[in-house]
Amino acid sequence: MAEKTADLAAAARSFFLQNRTAFLSTLSSAYAGAPFGSIIPYDITASGDFIIYVSLIAEHYKNLSSDPRGSILAANYFAYDDPQAFGRATALCRFMPISDSERESIQRSYTEKFPDSVRYEIAHNFVFLKGVPERIRWIKGFGQMGWISGEQYQSASPDPLAQDSWSVIQHMNEDHSDALREIAQHLTGATAHEGTIAIVELDSTGCTLLHRSHGTRTEIPCAFPSPVTSAEAARSMFISLLKSARTAAPKAPSDKGN
Repeated sequence: MAEKTADLAAAARSFFLQNRTAFLSTLSSAYAGAPFGSIIPYDITASGDFIIYVSLIAEHYKNLSSDPRGSILAANYFAYDDPQAFGRATALCRFMPISDSERESIQRSYTEKFPDSVRYEIAHNFVFLKGVPERIRWIKGFGQMGWISGEQYQSASPDPLAQDSWSVIQHMNEDHSDALREIAQHLTGATAHEGTIAIVELDSTGCTLLHRSHGTRTEIPCAFPSPVTSAEAARSMFISLLKSARTAAPKAPSDKGN
């Protein structure tokens, strides 16, 4: 059981690192503690705490000032048409202001991920808040779900590619969809000229391709021959997979001898 919980904690920690936006739920100060939801970008510290950048006039800032409890729900951004078929995680957090000693490093990290955030300060005063996770609910699928304590979550080791996976998936889906199609056809042994193919999951050991066509969705697992631990290594791996797909592709029949 301890081993299973450790696996869940590592998966949840990796999943939150792989995402960039989430639903933030707070307790309304204006409406007697009613749940109030909003969408936020977030960053994560090395210890697993959530960093949000909020306006002093925002409802969720007012709510957290009154009651520091809030939850962050992240879902698979790339599996938008069937999010419940893929991973999602909810972190129950207690939010607090960041210390002066943390501000410089937190602002630098946040701005690297969200470079447009510096423009927000022109219109309204914004502040960083840190959400310390106390409990996490992780759901990947049947037999892969459970509650994780804040301590288990923070002590878990995320997948080495988690930090870079978002940019790799986005780059491959937007700029190299034809290459993904060739790889998918090689893996399945079937043509997939119609519909779309995109990466919806990626870690250091492989990825999941999703073929969408005429209202149907087919998951195509793709295991890497060896683990990759950086964005550059992941891109090199996809080049290698594409070369393998093209090498193995059947050649057109020849008319020679007819």
